[in-house]
Order: sequence, then structure tokens, then C-alpha cells
Amino acid sequence: MVETEFEKIDFCPFEVLGLDKTKIDSITERQIRQSYRKLALKHHPDRNPNDPTARDKFERVKLASEILLSPALMEKLKQL
Repeated sequence: MVETEFEKIDFCPFEVLGLDKTKIDSITERQIRQSYRKLALKHHPDRNPNDPTARDKFERVKLASEILLSPALMEKLKQL
């Protein structure tokens, strides 16, 4: 788990975004942003009005990208 300023999370941000954690040193900001865009569109509540879990999935994708785009939090993940 990673502790953010907002809360503790109970998921792996790499898995949420479909990124390979074993290649943590070679994951680029561009890869993170591309994965975020793809999944944000897929899980956006407006595109899935009949899916009650869409908002939660969308928020999880958003939080995962924020964590991986934060240099300080990415360093913490590298140390785990």
C-alpha cells in the first residue's frame, strides 16, 4: 500500500493502469498518460450510465495516474 496525502490505497497503481511493475525504471510519463486516457474513456461514468461501478473504476484510474505521475510517490514505489 502507498500512503498519499489523501488516503491509503489498497490497490497497485501499475495494475490499475495495465503497466508492468517489473519495468518500473523504464515506465515513461507518456506511457502513464496514454494508459490513463485510454482507461478514463473506457470507465467514464458518462459513457457507462448503466454501470454503477463506473465512477469507482474511473476514480481508481485517476488516482493511480496521479500517484505514478508524482515524482515523490513514484520514488516510494521504487523502494518497495
